[in-house]
Amino acid sequence: MPRKSYPLEVLLDLRNRRVEDATVELASAIRARESAEEQRQALEITRARAAAEASVARAAERDALAQGVLRAADLQRGGAWERVARAEREAMDAKVEHAALAEQSAADDEARARGELVQRKADADVVDKDRSRYLERARKRIVAMEEECASDAWRKR
Repeated sequence: MPRKSYPLEVLLDLRNRRVEDATVELASAIRARESAEEQRQALEITRARAAAEASVARAAERDALAQGVLRAADLQRGGAWERVARAEREAMDAKVEHAALAEQSAADDEARARGELVQRKADADVVDKDRSRYLERARKRIVAMEEECASDAWRKR
């Protein structure tokens, strides 16, 4: 007796492909988030190094001032340098903040992709479980029909 195929096999294949697509999308979102995190961390390291260098320069200038080596023109240049250093620090802070926002956006995208994958897996599982029940019912019908045929054959003898 020919075995019937599962009528929703096409739907099961479609949902399994959607799970695969969502998995690829999640992997891409994870890579994007990791990249954004690395960029933010690199900018924070650069900012910390720049702050340390500026601190060393300030300490050297204070020492020179305390020793009386600096002149009025040197102090004026020091003030201009301080303004430039402040502007660079603010620019670096803005870059770090932008990188942090990009990282948060990438993390949100990752969470969305993760949720999408969970939903698609659940959709595929619904059809897969239905397929299992369908095949089990079909197997039971075949067994029942075979038993009935065997019973009929035994009665005819």
